[in-house]
Amino acid sequence: MEYNFKDAFIVRAMNEENNDFIITLGDRIATPYHFSNQKEAERAIMKKDWNLIASLVISIAENAIEKYLKEKGETK
Repeated sequence: MEYNFKDAFIVRAMNEENNDFIITLGDRIATPYHFSNQKEAERAIMKKDWNLIASLVISIAENAIEKYLKEKGETK
């Protein structure tokens, strides 16, 4: 299954005037930056290759789990 990780990010308005936007990942704020409009926030997301970043994070997590299980004597 292929997944485009940039789709995990959601741009949300912080007020009814729609002049303050943030980027979230689930229920967490993904960046401390605020944006003056939705397009500006969307461009900030598109500047990164989130698939590469996610692959790196997944690899690090898998290695950490494997190391933990090996130290506990629970590997295959």
